[in-house]
Amino acid sequence: MRHDVTVFRCGRWGRWVVLGALAVGGSGTAIATGDPTIPSGFLAYPPFNGFVFEAVHLLPPRNDHFTVNEVDDDTLYRAMNAVQLSEAKSFDDEEKQRNLRQKEQAKQFALTAVPAQFTAEFRAMQAAANGDAAYAIGKNLPEAIRLYAAAAVDFHIAHPAMIERQQVQAWQKSPLPAGPMDTEQRTALDRAMRRFQAVLNLSDVAKPPRAVAAAYMLGRSYALRGNRGDAVLAEQAFVLTRTLVRVGLPDPDGLAMASFGDQARLRRMQGDLASTIGLYAEQAVRGSVEGVESLKWVAQALYNDPQGMAEVENIPLGQRLLIAYALEFNDDGRVLEYIYSPGSHSSGNVDNGTMDLLVRTAKHWPKAKIAWPDRLAALAYRTGDFDLARTLIHGQDTALAWWLKAKMLVADGKLAEAEAAYKKVVAMSPAMPDPSGLSPFNESAACGEMAQLERARGEFIVAMRTQLACDRNDLGVADSPLLTYLAERVLTTKELQDIVAKLPPDPPINTSRVNDTDSWTLHSALAKRLMREGHYREAIPYANAVFPIPVTSEDPSFDTGLSDGLKTQRDLIQAYATARESTKYASSAVTRAEAWYQLALLTRIQHSQITDHDSPRYKEKATPNYPGVFSNELVRLKKNYATPDQDSLRWYIAYDDALKSSQLVPTRSQAYAAILCHAALWMHQAPPVANRKPEEVFKMTYELYLKNGAYVRWGEAFGRHCPDPDFTAAAKPVWRRELSNLRALVQ
Repeated sequence: MRHDVTVFRCGRWGRWVVLGALAVGGSGTAIATGDPTIPSGFLAYPPFNGFVFEAVHLLPPRNDHFTVNEVDDDTLYRAMNAVQLSEAKSFDDEEKQRNLRQKEQAKQFALTAVPAQFTAEFRAMQAAANGDAAYAIGKNLPEAIRLYAAAAVDFHIAHPAMIERQQVQAWQKSPLPAGPMDTEQRTALDRAMRRFQAVLNLSDVAKPPRAVAAAYMLGRSYALRGNRGDAVLAEQAFVLTRTLVRVGLPDPDGLAMASFGDQARLRRMQGDLASTIGLYAEQAVRGSVEGVESLKWVAQALYNDPQGMAEVENIPLGQRLLIAYALEFNDDGRVLEYIYSPGSHSSGNVDNGTMDLLVRTAKHWPKAKIAWPDRLAALAYRTGDFDLARTLIHGQDTALAWWLKAKMLVADGKLAEAEAAYKKVVAMSPAMPDPSGLSPFNESAACGEMAQLERARGEFIVAMRTQLACDRNDLGVADSPLLTYLAERVLTTKELQDIVAKLPPDPPINTSRVNDTDSWTLHSALAKRLMREGHYREAIPYANAVFPIPVTSEDPSFDTGLSDGLKTQRDLIQAYATARESTKYASSAVTRAEAWYQLALLTRIQHSQITDHDSPRYKEKATPNYPGVFSNELVRLKKNYATPDQDSLRWYIAYDDALKSSQLVPTRSQAYAAILCHAALWMHQAPPVANRKPEEVFKMTYELYLKNGAYVRWGEAFGRHCPDPDFTAAAKPVWRRELSNLRALVQ
């Protein structure tokens, strides 16, 4: 049972992380007022490594370096649509699209390594009426290429042009191409097979250009012919394909890899579940997309096949496959069946208890036969069967097992023990082989949970250092939200300075490294903290001087005066500090006015780079971002953000600075009118804050202009379209300024 679920986007791959309530006992997310209180469901994200990760690690790594030459899943899906087979949702369609693809590939096999001087002759062979005619044409070609090209012509005659749709009742009966071959097709296939075999019979010197392709196509031919005993011969040919590649023969088309899938289909037709999964796993472990996709099809079909499910108990790879599939395709925490189709993960939403079904089935497996206790425990944890999860991970020493232990210790309120378990996870993850460890995403998630637990216990500096340490090991997420939260809202300025002092003072410019990005983030956050506290010059060395300022979405008129030379956060803070000093020490009133107006613009447009007033994550300044809070955290939040609604208040801060600027220039100057125009425009766009009503302030500003300002031609657009203030003209003597105004009116 699930309730009060909260989700956050997290991780460098952006998976949805559930931090809301799994029913672990008690409910709600109350904030602590004394000792740390962990709400029900805190850190409840049910871990799993993802189907692709598990599929490619079902078997230990292989070192034969087979070539992978296949299209991706989305391309296969588009190709399927192109031949009007998009309605299919069964293995029948997989067979169709695979055969169509292989038919297209077969046209290309003979093109590999054809000497340039024989290209015309080779193409003439391709256009021949049959293999015999093709062989006669290619008398100048190397014998291996000549034999293979002639065989390919006959194979195309024998291979059906289109595969008829067939309905299948069980996954084991996925058919060979439909319909019996006629006499001409059988004769052509026999000729093709003889020539494929003839290539293999050539000397070791003569056969390499086509040996691998000939072995593979011989296997395809036996499978297509389908006589008694042909399945065995086809498998032997597929095994030979891989053997030839292992001894060094060229395989640019990736046929050794493809042969696993072809052999798996033969085993699937024979009902050999263990071999089918094993062969597809051999593909997947070598990086084959088709191998991974095929494993998905098998897993999906097994959930609708009680007999196959019963067999899985005795097939370790089958157990792992079903568990990985259940974890992946119930990632939203609900019990759903997802009908897999190429290019998509969820084309069906029928609640049929897929996840619960496997957990219930697994309860009857003898303990000695459970091949994946930690992954099965993760599945049990997700279904809420914590007793089974605890039983399964007892005595297990894997990163995932320790992660589950940590979560359940949190649920039991044993926070110190939970933190020790998290440390075990983080220490084990990068050192363990992938099949026993965690995917990179989960390494990041576990690390982040440990830091969150430390934060919830009030160990803020420890949490910050934990996140930084994990990022240095490439386990964390660049610019972690937790780092930003702690730096901007929780730590004191002195605490943040002490942490930043131990980071590189001028971090290397390498955004591909997570820890470099974290260093920039904390330097920048410290600069903004110092700016908020009025330590303008002290903030400058910490500000970002490399990465350009993000493009603003404001009206282009607001950027006036800020684009020239202001390219980085350090430029902005330097400009702000200089302007602030000029408001006090400039020699003339107009110069001070220009400085106040610069401050207004900087606050209005680039506040997020200077003081971070405008951060939508912190809309409610006294409310924590995360569940599980120590009382000290609330005190710090309130102290660091004493003024409410800073992101809206910035409009009024900019307005006040602009008003100070207007008071220092002559009221009859263009600058006076332009400054008030901009100030009014900001009030036109500002939201209400506390007792400030922007519409009333707008009206007051317009009336102030009418009372004191000179007539300007753009006055009718006051508060909507505003020119730049002309501070140079405002500094002229009165008679020159009045003459300029008169000339402007005449023109």
